[in-house]
Amino acid sequence: TVALPPPARSILHNSDFPSRRRCEMAAAEAGGRRCGISFQKVVVRDYGMVLGDHPYCSYGPPVTLGWNYVEYQPLDVNAYEYHHAQRRTLKLMVLNFYRRKEILLEEHSEGDLSSATTKVNRSKMKRAVSRKLLPCWKVFDASESAGRKISRVVNKGSPKEQMGIVHRDSELI
Repeated sequence: TVALPPPARSILHNSDFPSRRRCEMAAAEAGGRRCGISFQKVVVRDYGMVLGDHPYCSYGPPVTLGWNYVEYQPLDVNAYEYHHAQRRTLKLMVLNFYRRKEILLEEHSEGDLSSATTKVNRSKMKRAVSRKLLPCWKVFDASESAGRKISRVVNKGSPKEQMGIVHRDSELI
């Protein structure tokens, strides 16, 4: 085996994290016994992208992670730290419409993409209507509740009692 130099900067821990300070304080309280966690192996998986159904896609068909994956051989943590790529920025992780379509057309037809886009647009519209009508629903719920309370006071009893549905000694009233 080839001995690898330690990584220049670890992404797995940072000495400024509050949880690390709590651990060091707990160790001091426990009589110098150190508490901590260590990792030995890293297992990397690549998941495929499939046609999704979530409405948070700006335009076109959404993608989501599939159930199938490729699992690579476990790596030593230090080897992983030394060889892994730089963390991508959010801008680099966003897939535009054309890239999503290219990925999805490998396993889906244009018709599948079109129907998924239609479903997403319908779902977006329903959510927009719900957001716009939310204040109205609160008023509607309050008015229904007030109506039920008024009918109980006026009719002196619950609607079930008035319709003779309440059971007493296994007989209808």
